[in-house]
Amino acid sequence: MKNAQCVARPSVLGEGVTVLKVAAAAASVGAARDWVVRWFEAQGLDWASADAAELVASELVTNAYRHGSRAGDGIVVRLFRCAGGAALEVRDTSAEPPVVRRPGPEATGGRGLALVGLLAAAWGAEPLASGGKVVWAVLRAVPDPACAAGGPPS
Repeated sequence: MKNAQCVARPSVLGEGVTVLKVAAAAASVGAARDWVVRWFEAQGLDWASADAAELVASELVTNAYRHGSRAGDGIVVRLFRCAGGAALEVRDTSAEPPVVRRPGPEATGGRGLALVGLLAAAWGAEPLASGGKVVWAVLRAVPDPACAAGGPPS
């Protein structure tokens, strides 16, 4: 499934890929969120970009934990710069593609991928040759003016 704005998974630009490996567990969602925010800060990107990335990471890692993995499986989170900004990938062990749901107004869940679609410039999923799948999102990556001026990340 892909956002209409993108037809292919993004390619790495620049210095390479940063990887976080976590267990398929609820606590891993928070660890991934924190890691993504630190990466955006280390890249000198603004807080709005980091906030959106944090939410997208939360949704994708939660889906990998709840729907794409069994207890004891690993989840791999990757971040890198790409032509459209920053790319976030979440890899799990299930080949089943993610499903965008249309929950009713009283439903307490099922909105995660709709949020990803709103926050990401593009997103999609594809099977991995080694098994499982990767769900990716291209995120806004706006430089923090304080960093551009030589100041610390905000």
